[in-house]
Amino acid sequence: MRDAKVGSIIATLFGGCFLIAICFVVIFYPPQFFGMDLFTPSSGNNIASDQTIEPEPVVESSIEESVEEENAIDIEEIDFVSIEEAITDLEKSGCVITEVDDLSGYPDSRIFLEYDEFKKIAVKEEIVFLLTVEEHSVLFIPYENSHITWFPDEPADEESDKTPAERLVIQTGYGTYDSESTSWLITLKVKNEGNSDVVIKSAFLNDIPCEILKYGIDSVPIDNWGTSFPSTGIPLESGKTVNVYYYIDVGYASFTSGTTINTKLTSERGTVIIKLIRLP
Repeated sequence: MRDAKVGSIIATLFGGCFLIAICFVVIFYPPQFFGMDLFTPSSGNNIASDQTIEPEPVVESSIEESVEEENAIDIEEIDFVSIEEAITDLEKSGCVITEVDDLSGYPDSRIFLEYDEFKKIAVKEEIVFLLTVEEHSVLFIPYENSHITWFPDEPADEESDKTPAERLVIQTGYGTYDSESTSWLITLKVKNEGNSDVVIKSAFLNDIPCEILKYGIDSVPIDNWGTSFPSTGIPLESGKTVNVYYYIDVGYASFTSGTTINTKLTSERGTVIIKLIRLP
């Protein structure tokens, strides 16, 4: 009788421990107990993992940028850019085109650029002005003491060849220093890219006109500056180039090495070309 009671007690204790173990598993590991994994996608893998599944990085792409690249004019692949094509291209590149009636309030000095160079500055400045005079349109951007200008080169034809067009370009410009004469020599290589002859009439330094007696010199004037071409001007045929020299004494205007100066030439018809030069 006593052995039977002991056996009953042992069985009861064993059964109680078994139930406690089952409750522990059910409470703390319910998904695994029922053969399910609620924390991983249902892909047939029911084994729990401590590893966190990181989402794949999303690469953002600019739809507008793609559209701009697709629709923008490829300047290198076309022979002619009209004013309408330029406006469309600039607007798609983020520029705002503003029409003006005249140039009052804007600098008189102009810097002419090819379209690809003009566009680089336009995209940076974001605002481009449009001026139309007698059916001829130009785009320009105010820049420091002048304005950057672009207008389309009309396709060559018999009628346009008969119409004189003045276009001067400073191809290169640089300065050298002469320690013996303590002066700077500025060299400007100017080309006439228009279809008519031009006369370069006046020279300016930082918008100060050259004195009459300082034209036609070949050496530096003391405490002053001058230029190589005569006061009567220097003729330049269509397609030709010429070197224009500025002679600047070190004592003029307290210039020092590293100073940026503004050289400007004008023609008899009023065309203005500018080159900024950093003194060596």
